[in-house]
Amino acid sequence: MRRKCLFLFTLGMVVGVSARPASEHVAAKVMDPMEKLDLKVQQRVAIHEAGHAVATGVLNVKRPPTSLHILVEHRRSSGGLGLTMMPGPETIFTSGEIFDLVVELMASMASEAIIMGDVSIGSGNDLAQANNLLVQACGLKGMCGQLIVENGGPDLKKMVSEHLLTAYHRASALIRANTGLVHDLADLAMAQPIVKGERVLNAEQLKAFFASHPVVAVPPESRQIAPIVKE
Repeated sequence: MRRKCLFLFTLGMVVGVSARPASEHVAAKVMDPMEKLDLKVQQRVAIHEAGHAVATGVLNVKRPPTSLHILVEHRRSSGGLGLTMMPGPETIFTSGEIFDLVVELMASMASEAIIMGDVSIGSGNDLAQANNLLVQACGLKGMCGQLIVENGGPDLKKMVSEHLLTAYHRASALIRANTGLVHDLADLAMAQPIVKGERVLNAEQLKAFFASHPVVAVPPESRQIAPIVKE
């Protein structure tokens, strides 16, 4: 789950925020009562967000995630149930850094598929944001091995589809190699006290976690894929 828009040269990433405009959130607060999420739903959200965070830790060891949130109470029409704040590159995006951002997005889907056996709607939101990022990078910025700028058409769709599949393969390999870390981080998040309707891991907690839980790097050529649906 992600914010509605991810601009190509922003310096940070927010994963898990609802895609609804602010005006809709205001209306939702008036219309919908607060609901407490079932514990199993919270645990799935924890696995989902931990997937993002661990992938970020693998790909960007020097700059781990800055916070991880799991909602315990929410309004049904307000959208997202969790979020992970992920740092972007310190300066300019390269094509490799953009691909890593896409892998970090796809890691939630891979994490749910590998650990939970299927995926949730929230993973679809991440997929949409990864797609939008690649459309910008490939179609408008010329960063995917071609010099023709286009904002649509079959060639761009094929290029984006191939990059998404490659990113999902890599995210799957990262999660498989670090499944224990995903479990441990999700458990740590679920152990946090509930404050203002959510469980939160802050930057210092995440930094300490990755300092004490070394990540397992995966070669770029790794292409192990996770099942999308439960067998």
